[in-house]
Amino acid sequence: MNSYSYLNSSNVCGIYEVDAFGKIVYCGNLGNGHFSKNTDLIGNNFFDIAGFENVEDFRQRVQFFFQNSVPTEVFPFDCRCKESVSYVNVKLTRVSETGSEGRSQFVIIDIRKA
Repeated sequence: MNSYSYLNSSNVCGIYEVDAFGKIVYCGNLGNGHFSKNTDLIGNNFFDIAGFENVEDFRQRVQFFFQNSVPTEVFPFDCRCKESVSYVNVKLTRVSETGSEGRSQFVIIDIRKA
C-alpha cells in the first residue's frame, strides 16, 4: 500500500467519486497544488479507509445527501485524527450515469483545506 491507501488528516484532500455504498470509483488526490489520479483507492470503501476519528459523522452527511434531492452541498468539516486535526471544506455534487443496467447514482466528494 502506498501512503495514500489509508486516508488521514494530512492526505485526505482530493476528489472522490463514490457510489451509494461508499465505494470509490474515481480518486484524484491533491498534492503539490495539483490533482493526480490515484488508482490504488479505486474499489475501496471511502469510509473504511478514512482514518479520522469522526468518519461516522462524515458518512452520515454523505448518506443524507444521497437521500435528498439537492444537486450540491458545501460544508466545513474537521477531520480529527489522533495526531492532528485538518480543517477542510467539502463540496458534494450529485452525478448520475445511465448504463446497460439502468441509472446509477454517484456523489463527487471534493475535499480541500480550509
